[in-house]
Amino acid sequence: MLKFARNFTMWTVLTSSLLLMVGCDKPQKNHSKVSKPIGNSSTHSTPMSPPPSPTPPSPPPPVSCADQNSRICTVRKALPYSAYHWVKDKDSQYKDEFYLRCVYPEETGPTGYGLSYGSVLDELFQVRSFIREYYIFNDEVVDLDPRLYYELSSNFDEHFENMTDKDSFFQKMRSKAKLANGSPKHGLFEVRKEKVPFRHFEYGYGIIWEKLSEDPPRNYIVKSVLGNSPAWELGNETPKVNRGDKLTKINDLDFVLSDGDDVNKKIKKWLEPDDNSEVTKFEFIDRDTKTAKTVFLKPEYAAGYDFQFTKLIKTNSGSVGYISLGRAFNSFYSVYEAIKEFKKNAVKDVIIDIRYYNKEENGSDTHRTEPMLLYSVVGKENTDGKQFRNRISREAAVARWYEAKKSIPFYSKCLAKTINARNKKQCWQSADRFYGFSCGFLWLYRCRYPTYDFELESLNLSKVYLLTSKDTCHVGELIINALLGIDVEVVQIGEQTCGSSYLAYSKQKNCGIKYEIYDTKFTNNKNEGDYQYGFKPKNTKSDFGIELPGCYVKDDLTKELGNIEENVLAAALQYRKDGTCPNVPSESSEIKQVN
Repeated sequence: MLKFARNFTMWTVLTSSLLLMVGCDKPQKNHSKVSKPIGNSSTHSTPMSPPPSPTPPSPPPPVSCADQNSRICTVRKALPYSAYHWVKDKDSQYKDEFYLRCVYPEETGPTGYGLSYGSVLDELFQVRSFIREYYIFNDEVVDLDPRLYYELSSNFDEHFENMTDKDSFFQKMRSKAKLANGSPKHGLFEVRKEKVPFRHFEYGYGIIWEKLSEDPPRNYIVKSVLGNSPAWELGNETPKVNRGDKLTKINDLDFVLSDGDDVNKKIKKWLEPDDNSEVTKFEFIDRDTKTAKTVFLKPEYAAGYDFQFTKLIKTNSGSVGYISLGRAFNSFYSVYEAIKEFKKNAVKDVIIDIRYYNKEENGSDTHRTEPMLLYSVVGKENTDGKQFRNRISREAAVARWYEAKKSIPFYSKCLAKTINARNKKQCWQSADRFYGFSCGFLWLYRCRYPTYDFELESLNLSKVYLLTSKDTCHVGELIINALLGIDVEVVQIGEQTCGSSYLAYSKQKNCGIKYEIYDTKFTNNKNEGDYQYGFKPKNTKSDFGIELPGCYVKDDLTKELGNIEENVLAAALQYRKDGTCPNVPSESSEIKQVN
């Protein structure tokens, strides 16, 4: 009882002090759920009196640092009044002190290292500091007074909505500029709850969805099944979940027509699981038979994330190597072996399928395997002394990373193979000491450090065929731009890419909320990096985008990736043969498939 009284008294003192700091004589009644700016804050260079504050919320259940893990709760001295003194375009001397001062620290759980009770103003001033330090378009932002967006909330969920609504302080602190096609220039401003421990990857089933409609009637089609994932392994080497299957039910719930907030929460939980504790029942309409089929899938961590599919295609005009990078590319071993096989078979051309290649979600900017892949395809003569990419970021963002990461060359070496301590398989290490990981992730594959290195094999080609889609983003586009920077001919077959010349590597987790903003731009060896409209094949009907030789072909979900009858791959083979684009791609009589 004494402990509760002591904590209640401490909370009362803190909230009373907060009201005095923001200039309120007495509590006012609650106003709108989301705070609106008052007046034109951009015209003030000195602090303004904040609007009346709502009635403070009831104190949360007592949380004592003595009762909790010390990582969850700490006691810190309250900041002085001057800490909340706002001057336009000038940082507070206390800008590093706002971090981890939270309205609801207990909601963050074990991820909240060093958390202490704070105020909405602490969180808002921290958001302002984060944007001013890392947002790549900060020079175009009107600096707003956080006190004009101050509002107390009765619980964490409402607090989260107030902090992340479209009219919130965070969303207002962005560039208002427009691109030539009318789309906003501001880039990524993503906010979400972050109550679980940090993970490089997520749990999943190994399915990439084509979301034709996310509202009832929903229409989700399987776009790709990632190798070595739960969906792939259903049929050993032949997946029972096929590219082109249509999802109709989950756990006997009508996925197509069911509606309501509770339904949406269930669907999100089942499609984006937080762990692998439950088996999920899926019902599909089969792509080929058009009949219903049921499969049971248990999610896995990083399911099928790092998987490359390679094959040799023989034609009358020579052998062609095909490499599908899937969603991410962190382990170089299978590609290294494929390059050796391609070289042995005197491959004349290489087709790299990057239709769903979107490695940015990994949060890694190390780019170890892509430079090795391109070196292995185009060789030393095309890459020697040249950069795979250069990084442009605000000074604070650059300071977060090793100096060597500002520029990354085309790697000609890979450190030696070592033995995975868990499953005795070979894994590979990167030649760059700053990365010190693997040609796959060191922590993921548990490899030991290597002791020697060797030169990579290379095909020494001067032309590369790339298969793309609207889902080709981030590092997928970086591959295209890197080849253009060393004057290698790029033939693009497929759809226009997404246009992601800016990336978000500055991700801040504070008080149970995760904020992401664009802080980085990558350029190639020629310092070119303006591809915010994406890359497009020559016959694409679009006024915007960097045009490349090749053919526009819509992604074909009726055939598996790597099938020579699949429209996009078939179009690449036809273009290679005679330089033409098919109206309706069909099988070429000169081609036979070799597994």
